[in-house]
Amino acid sequence: MATRSYLAIKQVDQSYHGIYCHFDGYPKGVGDTLSQNYKQTNQVQALINKGYASFIKPTLAESCFYSDRGEDLRVDILSDAAEVKDYAISLTCEWLYIFEDGKWSTEKL
Repeated sequence: MATRSYLAIKQVDQSYHGIYCHFDGYPKGVGDTLSQNYKQTNQVQALINKGYASFIKPTLAESCFYSDRGEDLRVDILSDAAEVKDYAISLTCEWLYIFEDGKWSTEKL
């Protein structure tokens, strides 16, 4: 069974770029992977730039992105944190992770 999550990073222009992740979205899964392996803005941006994901692992090479399966690369561009949360809810995500000011925040949806 999937535990869906949504990951986003705040941009310099104050917008957010985000992606959906299908599996292991709970804090002991994706949450720990993010906090332990994606600590720097450039690392998080590289992750988000890969687009929607099936699962996230400690490295991008170990992770599985929809574009790896031949699907279109998809990165959402959202105007603010409220829109990020609303969009994550519309995708029936259970967890939301936002990288802002050098750290991850986690929210149960």
